[in-house]
Amino acid sequence: MRIYNGFSVSNGIVYGKVVTLFYEKNFIQDKISDNEKEREIIRFENLLSSYLKVDRVKVDDKKLENLLNVHIELIDDPFLKDTVKNKILTENKSLEKSIEETFSHICFELNNLDSDYMRDRIYDYISIQDEFIRDLTSDEEIEIYENKFILFTENLSPKIIEKYKERLIAIVSKNGGRTSHASLYAKNLQIPYIICDSLDFQELKNKKFDCILDCDQEKIFLNPDDETINIYKKLLKSSQKEFLDKNIVRTKNNRYVRVCSNISSFEEFEISLKNGTDGCGLFRTEFLYMSSESPTEEYQFKIFKKLAQSTDKPIVIRTFDIGADKKSKFFRLDEEKNPFLGLRGFRIYKEFYKELRKHLRAILRASAFGNIKIMIPMITTLDEVLWIKNEILKIKDELREEKIDFDENIEFGIMIETPASVFLFDILVKEVDFVSIGTNDLVQYMLACDRENSKMQQLYDCYDPSVIRSIHRVVDIAHRNGKIVSMCGNFASELDAVELLILLGIDEFSVTNDVLQKIKKKIKLFDHNNYLDFFDNINKFKTGRSVINYFDNK
Repeated sequence: MRIYNGFSVSNGIVYGKVVTLFYEKNFIQDKISDNEKEREIIRFENLLSSYLKVDRVKVDDKKLENLLNVHIELIDDPFLKDTVKNKILTENKSLEKSIEETFSHICFELNNLDSDYMRDRIYDYISIQDEFIRDLTSDEEIEIYENKFILFTENLSPKIIEKYKERLIAIVSKNGGRTSHASLYAKNLQIPYIICDSLDFQELKNKKFDCILDCDQEKIFLNPDDETINIYKKLLKSSQKEFLDKNIVRTKNNRYVRVCSNISSFEEFEISLKNGTDGCGLFRTEFLYMSSESPTEEYQFKIFKKLAQSTDKPIVIRTFDIGADKKSKFFRLDEEKNPFLGLRGFRIYKEFYKELRKHLRAILRASAFGNIKIMIPMITTLDEVLWIKNEILKIKDELREEKIDFDENIEFGIMIETPASVFLFDILVKEVDFVSIGTNDLVQYMLACDRENSKMQQLYDCYDPSVIRSIHRVVDIAHRNGKIVSMCGNFASELDAVELLILLGIDEFSVTNDVLQKIKKKIKLFDHNNYLDFFDNINKFKTGRSVINYFDNK
């Protein structure tokens, strides 16, 4: 038995047979003669054509389609195409060598960026480069015939997951990042996945062996011994027997806390419903605008209606939140020196007024078919809230005139993501039915640090007393006004933060699918009597570490 450590992308424990997907690196010709340049350009154009026109995956779910076809978005890039052609024409490089050097340059530049998210794009480019080289060198695609298997592969792509998702029970890759498109897809499908760069995939490629993947402990057991197998079989058996709680759970002090899901597609919501979600706390609509064409009102309406009809549980639809780190092909925003402080969220709505109206009409029409709520992102001032509420009222009047049904009492909420919205909340609360705290942005604005900058990670601290006091202020004011408070940022999905957030008064957690039942379990175990001195200490916490220490000592 050999044991390896890696880092987990998604949770779970799996025992099964391994199939290793490994392609030998072929010899790549470096230089070509002048007479061969035209031939190489034609080969490149044919290669691009095969990807841009023929190879697009078509599925009903638009967000999923964009994820599966991310390679098309990346290679349909003038810089990439021009650089490859320039190397062929001016440096007499072969097509394969030109692709290799161009992708290497792009990855080098991405690696020098401060954003972890952008650095993870490296793994998307690596998987595309591998596919290009295999196609050009006529390597036959390896077929897998095992019924259920753990996939070992050097580089993972969304296309590989899509091809084998019905048979995949887990994944191990050598390369990858937590926010690469393949990782996001595996996580959303709840396929246990570990990235481990110490495995020798060439050595493993022709071997048949079993494996235990423990994503919770971030360990891989190759050819586990009988004792290890028996331990994990018992663990798997007990976890399968564990009750899937499909009801709203309550603490030991009889306080009910709803646990909902953050989703971006209907497919994700189907998984959430099977996992016992209490509703959708955040439906991201940005995927509608990932192509260069404007989504029609009817197209949006059908998506929202399908969601509404799938359950009687609440569904919070966040209006499109474009800008900063959320790029869109349709909304062509000017480059900004400080995009996180520029046009984003609500702030683009007046500029793209026609799109906003279509969007709001589709949401309101769908509200006739289920329990839909509207939520507005990136609110800073009272004027913004009053303006968007007035636009919704105007559209309601139009729909009545057109005799189109909608929920007359549809709930209206805002996201609390800025310090301004925290300090003005005693005014804003009068205008809303509910609020959701978006900790991802709230923390970075409160602490003035870019959450995508790896050098700022020590400062980016959800437990910082300024953040804790902000959450406490919002919840206190909301509850005094009879309003519900949800939290949909990453902080809500942190298992270690559950007790703190319950004490702060969060009414609803909106979390990722992989931790939903774990959050419910922690809520049921919570006993307020263990933390009776919490509010005596809340204004005494001086650092994030002091907050954590309080709970560690309980």
